[in-house]
Amino acid sequence: HMMLSPFEDKGLCAELRARHKFWLQSDYYGFDLSAAWPLAEEQLLRENILDVVPPSSLLIAPEDAPRHVIDLAGPDDPEAWRKISFEVEFPRRSKDAVIDGVCGWWDAVFTGVGEEPLVLSTSPSAPTTVWAQCRFLLDKPLPAAADAKLVAKCEMKENKLKESYVLWLELTNKTTGKASRAGPIELSDVYARSLPKVDGHEYELR
Repeated sequence: HMMLSPFEDKGLCAELRARHKFWLQSDYYGFDLSAAWPLAEEQLLRENILDVVPPSSLLIAPEDAPRHVIDLAGPDDPEAWRKISFEVEFPRRSKDAVIDGVCGWWDAVFTGVGEEPLVLSTSPSAPTTVWAQCRFLLDKPLPAAADAKLVAKCEMKENKLKESYVLWLELTNKTTGKASRAGPIELSDVYARSLPKVDGHEYELR
């Protein structure tokens, strides 16, 4: 199962831009580097941000997040896995927000091994595993009232060279007609902002 939840985090956006502030210099040994800033900003928006996400920071609680089910024991035809597309609608939020991005995670459900399926969850509210959550920044913040109809379209295309997927995501406020996008994001292009605690140690790479 693949789950998504929108988030509002101005601090994260500021932090990522600060990482690239080198390119804002107008006099670096006589060189004006600021012309490269738009490219640097574009690159930061294409990063898959690995992060340990507090459940309270999400606009949709993990247990209420919409999900898309993928049957990994399904099609044998490789072509079926070249492209994965789905759409989810988010439930009502508890507050108005200006959405900065979307958080994603997965659950692996093992069926056929007993009366109750075994679930390996990487949810922000689940016991810690070695997998962090993924955060995808939108190209521009998207205002959404608590009761606005909010829909996400997600498309992932295989990248054979990197044995990964490239993700495109569109978040639309159906009430206002406004939309923001994330991607293309090469999922193997990772900024490890923070990683889960393993054996009592939390690894943070900032």
